[in-house]
Amino acid sequence: MDEGTRDAFASAEVGDGSNAMFDAFSGVDATPPADAARVRDANAETGVPDAALMRKIWEFQDGVLPDAGYQGTQDTALYRKDPDSNFGSAQQIEVDGSSGRVLLFRWDVNMIAPQSTVTSVELVLHATDNGSEHDIYPVSVPWSDSEATWQQRRSNAPWEVAGCFGGSDRGPTVLGTVAAPTAPLEVRVRSTPALVAAVQRWVDEPTMNHGITIQRQNEGNGITVHSRESSAPAKRPRLIVETTGP
Repeated sequence: MDEGTRDAFASAEVGDGSNAMFDAFSGVDATPPADAARVRDANAETGVPDAALMRKIWEFQDGVLPDAGYQGTQDTALYRKDPDSNFGSAQQIEVDGSSGRVLLFRWDVNMIAPQSTVTSVELVLHATDNGSEHDIYPVSVPWSDSEATWQQRRSNAPWEVAGCFGGSDRGPTVLGTVAAPTAPLEVRVRSTPALVAAVQRWVDEPTMNHGITIQRQNEGNGITVHSRESSAPAKRPRLIVETTGP
């Protein structure tokens, strides 16, 4: 390994929420591991057989990443003014705290080995308009994107509090914040310790993966984002997970 590559690798810190590692190897033509196309293996890129450097970056986006066959995303919106309607097939969905609009997202991450350690997590959404900040919480109960409404999480199973606001509906810890979009209307939620801990639990206990909700009560301007149903695949919700281990 030449000195420039070694320095670039040393500068890419794990879990700092930045894109340093992405940038350091943007020009490397690496062969993806056989277990998943588009999963990047830091060892393969550098040729350094050091267990401490066994880092992988997993990207989950319906119809795109880790490959075109991935269909592991669920998402929908809950609207207070339309409490019995389901929006799981909508191409665009809106979060708006002031008018009672809530978003739900879930990604299947089962291809990540259970022994892996999650070191960084990033969420990428593509908006169609500007808005204001909304918070991200872990969902605590199962829900169905084809059945969930403001009143119920799935058929014949109501939320504790309509809109996924109950203490048993979602966890109390804010995992991150969806900031107001700016041109080109891409929303990036950077890694936080709470978000890392949530995804680590999904990896360790897949049955506890109920995804996240984006919401804020009684305040905020709406943000409309592309859903997993979007006709523009590159704008569908994307989860990026960096791990170490097997």
